[in-house]
Amino acid sequence: MKTLLTLGLLVLACSLSHSSSSPVGLELLLKDGCCHQPQKINIPKAKVKHVQMTPSGCSTKAIIVTSKLERKFCLDPDWAPAKKLLQKFEESLSVSPKP
Repeated sequence: MKTLLTLGLLVLACSLSHSSSSPVGLELLLKDGCCHQPQKINIPKAKVKHVQMTPSGCSTKAIIVTSKLERKFCLDPDWAPAKKLLQKFEESLSVSPKP
């Protein structure tokens, strides 16, 4: 009986640990499109679908990165890697295909 109880507690502890380490917790974009607390998170360029600044009405400025899995992450706009990601994304949009 003690072994079963110990095993049950171990499974519960592992599942809680796994769920709390999920990157979903880093998604801090509010429903109005504003960010609550920008982060410094490295997101591989290959996983990025869209990059933009928060709307002008937001009190906290941030760079919003949308992943290919449709997760939105708020990045610190003063963080060099986030600035570079936004710049590269904007440059890729301005390049028009040649006829």
